[in-house]
Amino acid sequence: HCHTLVTVGRVFSLDDPARALELFDEAGIVCDRAHGVSDIRHARIGLEAACAFERSGQAGRAVELAETIWPVLAAHGQDERLAALYTIEADSLAATEPGSARAAAAARLAADWSAYALGPGRRAANCQPKG
Repeated sequence: HCHTLVTVGRVFSLDDPARALELFDEAGIVCDRAHGVSDIRHARIGLEAACAFERSGQAGRAVELAETIWPVLAAHGQDERLAALYTIEADSLAATEPGSARAAAAARLAADWSAYALGPGRRAANCQPKG
């Protein structure tokens, strides 16, 4: 059920990120009950929520969430998800702190991690709003 909620949330995230965030919250509750609070699925749900925050114009929330879940993804060797998370964080920092050293460092980290996880010259998919 948790996986289904996340999948439906991804679909809603494109046009209705607020609804997607509700579904991701519900998925987290289901995941808690089925797998416990320390399960890797929580970090994966967090990645989807960070994307929805970015899409809804809440870049600051996306950055806050990214900073809490990257250690879990790293500990579990989730290289492609880390590349995606760092890309979300870099894009969100660019939106909230354009031109800052922090945004530039995040952009370099996203590029380096994408090259490591996906191959040279490749970039993890971003979560920019459609249009």
